[in-house]
Amino acid sequence: LGGGDAGRVTLLGGSVRLDDAQAASSATGAGAAGSVRVDGARVELVRGGRLDASTAGSGAGGRIEVTASGSIGISGSGAAPGAVTG
Repeated sequence: LGGGDAGRVTLLGGSVRLDDAQAASSATGAGAAGSVRVDGARVELVRGGRLDASTAGSGAGGRIEVTASGSIGISGSGAAPGAVTG
């Protein structure tokens, strides 16, 4: 795999729900991870739904931005231990 930077992932909608799914922009090698942006009235991560802007190499991790005008919900199981970091 190459060492280039990852791209940007943007999810926009009235209701954005990741149910046992992920939105990811990750990189390997020397490349930097991209950004993940989620914007909706209601944003939900359920049953292991996740956002990922990580790197497995020497590149920098990406930015995750979540904006909800109504509510944000995170529930269920399946998230990796320590997966939520700041």
